[in-house]
This record gives sequence, C-alpha cells and structure tokens, in this order.
Amino acid sequence: MISLNDIISNVNNEFADRKIYFGLSEVPESIILPESWKSFGLSLDEAPTYPVEWHSYITEFPSVIALLNDSLLGTALLASEKVEMLYIFHDANGFYYYLGGLPIGG
Repeated sequence: MISLNDIISNVNNEFADRKIYFGLSEVPESIILPESWKSFGLSLDEAPTYPVEWHSYITEFPSVIALLNDSLLGTALLASEKVEMLYIFHDANGFYYYLGGLPIGG
C-alpha cells in the first residue's frame, strides 16, 4: 500500500530542483493562485481534487476525466520561474506525473 511518505519522497526525488508545496498552508503569500487551484493537495483519506476547468473537457476527452478519477493520487505545486500544478498518479508500474500550467485565462 502506498503511503503519503512514499508519495512525498518520490516527488521530492523527481523534482529536486524545484520548490514543492503539498498543501495550501505551505504556499507563501507572494504566490497568487487561481481560485480553482486552492484545493490542491495530497490525502489518501479523501478523493483527490483537481481544478474544475477539467470538467469542460468531459465530452471531448472522457478518458482524461476517467484517468483523473481513477488514478490520481493528488496534486502539488511546483515553483521556480513559474508555478505549475503537479498531478501525481500511480499504477502498477509506479508513479507518474503530469505538469499543468495556469488555467486558460488564469
């Protein structure tokens, strides 16, 4: 079974060159987030949340929504010159990631 420590350790190893935030309380006030990103985070006790903008693709890309609902462990923020949403997934082969930029118009 995967633990939060496993996830955090893997993310820290994969993105060692970036500042990583695993919860909103960790984000400095100087980083302004879109409203839909403010519920990001990791929790194995609750269903993971992702920005509501993804729901606009449900008819065009239902497999993307299915992937988010079935394999997403959670989200984190990566910061360097820009801030990106890190989508953290897991399957039988291990962890994998998707990096997303600000929502269109965000």
